[in-house]
Amino acid sequence: MKNKLYRFILLFITSLVFSQSPKNISGKIFLDSSGNETSEGNHTSYRIIRNYSSDSDHYEINDYYKSGSIQMKGLSSSKYKLQKNGTFIFYHENGLRKSISNYKSNRQIGKEFRFFEDGTIESEIEFIENVIGFEEGYKIVQFWNKERQHKVIDGNGEYETYDITGIPVIGEVKNGLKDGQWTGSPEYTGLKFTDLYKNGKFISGKIIDSTGRKLSYKRLIEEGKPKKGFQDFQIHISKALMKSQVVKKTKLSGKIYFLFTVEKDGNLTNLKVFKGLDETLDKEVLNTLKNCGIWIPAKIRGIETAKEHSLPIIITAINRTF
Repeated sequence: MKNKLYRFILLFITSLVFSQSPKNISGKIFLDSSGNETSEGNHTSYRIIRNYSSDSDHYEINDYYKSGSIQMKGLSSSKYKLQKNGTFIFYHENGLRKSISNYKSNRQIGKEFRFFEDGTIESEIEFIENVIGFEEGYKIVQFWNKERQHKVIDGNGEYETYDITGIPVIGEVKNGLKDGQWTGSPEYTGLKFTDLYKNGKFISGKIIDSTGRKLSYKRLIEEGKPKKGFQDFQIHISKALMKSQVVKKTKLSGKIYFLFTVEKDGNLTNLKVFKGLDETLDKEVLNTLKNCGIWIPAKIRGIETAKEHSLPIIITAINRTF
């Protein structure tokens, strides 16, 4: 007697996926200001994948501003999501270089040089491989502010930059690492915060939000996750799929890639397939995800925030004879 045994393996990827559907045979993707795929007309930039139609160890990626000026160029090990390898050059819209950096397996390594729009140097930063304990993973070597004042010299001085949410922050650098209090300006978002660092390691922080609420936090970023944890979520989805008649009857094997947003209240919205196996099968798995319950939302500096997640579900049908 021949039976089918189905295995369902869920892989969770918390980082944003700069992906595209296989339908884009031309290798042209329209992107919004956050780097997510969008429709033509709503885009702020677009991406050209030079050898998209072929299978390769690396793909030439060129991003362009909406105006057509080059924005970025480099190599990716995947055509479905941006996996940086080698040298990447970013450009200002006027055509001058914005930064030069290097990547290994999508992790930044070595030195990065940043430039102002007039071409003069802004900073020299050194990224550290296999960092343990350093929150940022890099050292600030040199820095010039907008007035072209040399504020960080050989790893020591006052550094101004933007945090993970795009808010301007300022603080002291010692031996290339953040040290002491770093403050954020409320002018842009209504948030006023102070982060404490020691030898490049984040210690703690305090924030006052736009309503005057005061919060303390021990982690800068907390990723969103299922309310009962990933293991329980995986078991729930697997059991639901194993009961599905659509899944039982399918002879297809492979990955179905989903995108969804975990809102501030933990609800999942904007669920969609960006790379599927079969329309009926994709829809069945999508409906299962819609009924998986609420998540614990991501937090940035202790404040709940909506964040997009990607989730590939691998379905493998194995025939066994007993």
